[in-house]
Amino acid sequence: MTEAEIREYLQNYRNRKTIADYKVQNGRKDDRDVVCIQAIENCMRLLPDGLGDILRMHYIERKSLRKIAAEHFYCKDTIAKRRDEAIALMGVCLANV
Repeated sequence: MTEAEIREYLQNYRNRKTIADYKVQNGRKDDRDVVCIQAIENCMRLLPDGLGDILRMHYIERKSLRKIAAEHFYCKDTIAKRRDEAIALMGVCLANV
């Protein structure tokens, strides 16, 4: 997956996850949506230094970067950089998907 595809999946995570769950229930475990969502979830768990948590809070819980920054006592730009680093690392993790 490219970084652009990863961002698109993360930005539409809830919809993609719902679709993937529906496809799994109907026996389509090898569908691209299912494979991609499972791979993204696995890679998020493997990210170092809380990077996966930043992605989870921003994309899945829909928290703003400003709110995440305030909760963790960082500036918004720092959180944005860490988000971008996390997506770049996920690009490496998901290169073969």
